[in-house]
Amino acid sequence: SLAIVGLLISIIWISTERQRVEVSRSFKLVLLGVLALLIVQILLGTQVREQIDEIAKTTANRKLWIAQLDVRVLVHRSFSVLIFISSAWLFWRNYKNDYSFFSLGALLVFIFLEVISGAVMYYLNVPKILQPVHLLLSVGMFSFAFWAVLRSKIR
Repeated sequence: SLAIVGLLISIIWISTERQRVEVSRSFKLVLLGVLALLIVQILLGTQVREQIDEIAKTTANRKLWIAQLDVRVLVHRSFSVLIFISSAWLFWRNYKNDYSFFSLGALLVFIFLEVISGAVMYYLNVPKILQPVHLLLSVGMFSFAFWAVLRSKIR
């Protein structure tokens, strides 16, 4: 599904007036790194979700689900810190250098909301309402990061 979202964003990019922003090499590398981390994070989240689906087949008691997950949930949770810090650095550099990437501000907000929704799911027994919200936020994060990658070019 991320490939389809990426394709749609690319089509929008191609069909509009393309205004690129010149950025430093380090900024572009961190931006590409954040996009790669987001893809890995989404894949890890998919694996955690698959585990939840399997656990849910054996017990309907949501209070038992998190305890039955393996180490991937901890890696998924820890990865979010790295993504947040990297994105905060991008946001700060964007502001400091006046690159005018609106999408990086939106990315940081989405990451913050994603971390909050993930923590609530982890500590409050995976509320049903937050599962689709968490998924939607992850697609939004990918979209904002991908758009910034398309708009940026190294000086």
